[in-house]
Amino acid sequence: TRGTLRWAVNVTVWEPEGEEFDWLIGTMPTEHTERIKKFVREEDRKRSLMSRLLQFAACREVFGLSNDEVLIKRTKGSKPFMANVPDDPEMPNWNFNVSHEGDFVVLAAEPLFVCGVDVAAPEQTRNTLRAESLEDFFHTMRNVLTPNEWRVVRSGKTEEEQEDLFRRHWSLKEAFVKGRGDGIAFELGKCEFSFHGTPWANTASVSVGNHTRRKWRFYMEELGNRHWVSVARGPPSDIVDAHGEFKGQFRRPEIPAREHEEELRLPSPPFEMRTVADLVETGRKDDYASAGGDVI
Repeated sequence: TRGTLRWAVNVTVWEPEGEEFDWLIGTMPTEHTERIKKFVREEDRKRSLMSRLLQFAACREVFGLSNDEVLIKRTKGSKPFMANVPDDPEMPNWNFNVSHEGDFVVLAAEPLFVCGVDVAAPEQTRNTLRAESLEDFFHTMRNVLTPNEWRVVRSGKTEEEQEDLFRRHWSLKEAFVKGRGDGIAFELGKCEFSFHGTPWANTASVSVGNHTRRKWRFYMEELGNRHWVSVARGPPSDIVDAHGEFKGQFRRPEIPAREHEEELRLPSPPFEMRTVADLVETGRKDDYASAGGDVI
């Protein structure tokens, strides 16, 4: 479907040298460069830059625009959105979401439903190595999952399986909250996820307060090296947007029940790997190469 995107970039294998990093930052509007430069750790600066490169590249590709023609803002809950989406009847509610952890930065975009995305990395690929045992970690996170979800996690036959099952639930919850736009205000323990079939299934449903949210659907994929990525798709009417600017630009805030159900049944496409060069504007790739970028 036009406007539907699933992109992933491996930032761990990307090691910018010389002018490359500064050149890429220079392609961003000032307010974005300031945010990137606030990070102290190189890994965090790389992820922040990559997240923004993905956002601008998605807007350019879908609408045929240049970076200068794209305006990206954030809701009060820090959900990024394109604030000047062109009017297109095929994509009345186009929106995107981004996530980064471990090796990957990811982006998902949808033309009709609101979307959320989250990637969860195994402990050894996160920013810091966990010193506590898995049991201590689970105890610390005990209120994040429901009793039923913990039973699923404990069904793992090894510590590695249990950690993966926990990350899968965590990723789903984050994708749901990010799709809605709650930010940190939503208590993750309030929502409960059920996988369709086995605990390792690639689709899931959510319940909040014992009520199944039938207008939401969730999709899961392993990107590699035990990184789990979840995509949430749901109704625009569920968006939490205190200032109203994001929600107010949707051309079809209400979707008829039958159409909603039919669209929700459509499969979520797999994530496609992108390189940094893929995210550079077409007319500027030579300049990128001159700055040390790999365009092959």
